[in-house]
Amino acid sequence: MGKEEKTRQELLLEIEELRARLEEAEETLRAIRSGEVDAVIVSGPQGEQVYTLKGADHTYRLLIEQMKEGAATLAAEGTILYCNRRLGDMLQMPLEQVIGSSIYGVVAPADRQLCEALLQQGSQGAAKGELAFCARDGTRVPVHISANALHIDDVQVLCTVVTDLTEQKRHEEIVAAERLARSILDQAAEVIVVCDEEGQIIRASQMAYQLCGQNPMLQPFETVFPFWIGSIRRVVSEESLPSGEDVGGEGEPFSLVSVLRGERFQGVEAGFVRPDGQRFNLLVNAGPLRGTEGQMLGCVITLTDITERVQTEEALWESEQWLYTTLRSIGDGVIATDVKGLVTLMNSVAEDLTGWDEGDALGRPLEDVFNIINEQTGEPAENPVARVLREGVVVGLANHTILVAKDGTKRPLADSAAPIKDQEGNIIGVVIVFRDITERRQAEQALRKYSEQLEEMVQERTQELREAQEELVRNEKLAVLGQLAGGVSHELRSPLGMISSAAYYLSRLLKEPQPDVKETLEILTREVRVSERIIASLLDFARTETPIRRKVDLNKVIRETLSQAAVPHSVEVVCQLDESLPTIQADPEQLGRVFGNIILNAIEAMPEGGRLVVESKIAEPGWMAVSFKDTGVGISEENLGKIFEPLFTTKTRGLGLGLALASILAKGHDGTIEAESAVGTGSTFTVRLPATKESLPDEQ
Repeated sequence: MGKEEKTRQELLLEIEELRARLEEAEETLRAIRSGEVDAVIVSGPQGEQVYTLKGADHTYRLLIEQMKEGAATLAAEGTILYCNRRLGDMLQMPLEQVIGSSIYGVVAPADRQLCEALLQQGSQGAAKGELAFCARDGTRVPVHISANALHIDDVQVLCTVVTDLTEQKRHEEIVAAERLARSILDQAAEVIVVCDEEGQIIRASQMAYQLCGQNPMLQPFETVFPFWIGSIRRVVSEESLPSGEDVGGEGEPFSLVSVLRGERFQGVEAGFVRPDGQRFNLLVNAGPLRGTEGQMLGCVITLTDITERVQTEEALWESEQWLYTTLRSIGDGVIATDVKGLVTLMNSVAEDLTGWDEGDALGRPLEDVFNIINEQTGEPAENPVARVLREGVVVGLANHTILVAKDGTKRPLADSAAPIKDQEGNIIGVVIVFRDITERRQAEQALRKYSEQLEEMVQERTQELREAQEELVRNEKLAVLGQLAGGVSHELRSPLGMISSAAYYLSRLLKEPQPDVKETLEILTREVRVSERIIASLLDFARTETPIRRKVDLNKVIRETLSQAAVPHSVEVVCQLDESLPTIQADPEQLGRVFGNIILNAIEAMPEGGRLVVESKIAEPGWMAVSFKDTGVGISEENLGKIFEPLFTTKTRGLGLGLALASILAKGHDGTIEAESAVGTGSTFTVRLPATKESLPDEQ
């Protein structure tokens, strides 16, 4: 980074030095042309030499022809009387085509008025400023132009010097991109490290500094982060491991060699000990970093601290051990078998009920230890292990089941049997729990209810978190818009008003303007109107007001909104309004903005023309509905759920606030906006508004 930053600084200093030299040359030319000097002293290999004006004319012409800046002599109306080759190179045009043409023909349309003002100011003395030329291939060339007045044979001309700012602008963009990348790294919640092709760290987020506890820059990655793949150890307390303790375990040391060969690591767990002894468990993701042509530039590694998760897993493991101990100690009899039906575990209660000691019962068939018969027939009952292995589900014994103990004691029994499964879901055994049938049923019912409640709570909490996250994103966008709106309204409306007034004045002054002038004025007026609409949207979004409700005729609001909309001739508008609609309590201005934004959106969706059907009706008791159905390009399913989010847009122009503002205003009226769309078919937006008590029809 240091090398790149130094290069940029050198380029910026060189540009400033060239500008200073250019200004000095312009001042010298001005002095010569105004007659303030009669000769020029030039230092050279032969010492100082005196050049008179007549003798220096050829030298200055060579200077102008070979200078890196463009130079041109203009007539008062803007005709190019002379220009050097550098100016022709900027415009990608031969000199014979440039000379004799108008300077306004090569200026970007948006900057022509600025150019006119600069030349007018230069004709009165001197002027300079930045604008853009249009090269022959349409490329936009940002330039710095300075203009000075000069009288030749009593005829006033303008001498201009043009500096190409393309490289300067490119370096400014590089600096801005570098600042953006640094901002992203500084604000990242995870550890992000970028290494060069040698494995040295050249970028690191703030979290990387915190994790390693040192400055990681320009050090080998394995030196700063010597962690081991697959070496996670359970950390159930906050005590740090002693410095220097071996953390490798059964893992392998992580190396960037394979990553720099093009391989990727995703979701790999690793262990890491900081020099101060602090222990971390990490989730590693690593992949190569390639250039635009696919060449290897280095790699990017992200490290996620999962220490807390591992601690939670350890706590879960301890809980499982606790449950196992509890299982052996509960008041019900418990017998576990393997898939062959051989006894593998018995608790003390099971020993008492069956009359078998666990040591004698282990490895015996369940039928020998758990001898159950039908109380009514005396016949052997179905083996619960065989049924569980066959059905793979929890089963209960049939009614009237009797357990015959080793000493022949008979006890009425009700129990349940359940499969024991491994992590892959394979049955590896069966567990049988002896319990009273009533208590069992109550326990199962309570457990089922608790499980359902827990699932509902998880779903509700997940939904709440999702909504909270969406609300947080919306609030962040609103906060940005609020800050932006205050500056936009003050900084842009004033110059836009001046531009609009100037365009209006010129249109009135020029009764029959040239076609290109007329087109330029129309572009100015149209673009000012678009800018004002964007500013108004920003302000509306930043200061949404509570609706001022009064009795409103929905159909009247619809008609007024359509009359104010700029509907092109290629779009056919069909109104299907229910004239029997009662009035509602609403803010007509806000509803007009809701309808207007939807209509504008529909028109923009039909650039080649189409049909817009506007319908009003009573959707259902207590609700009015106004729908806008167009035959436009439609909205993809992916974007349909995002269209009401602030700043979301798929258009090349606009800020994506129209539908978001419409949704907010509709909600302010306790209403909703619903959208249906199919790509290539069109979209339908339906605004639903609650009817007031006065507007509800009488019950029949």
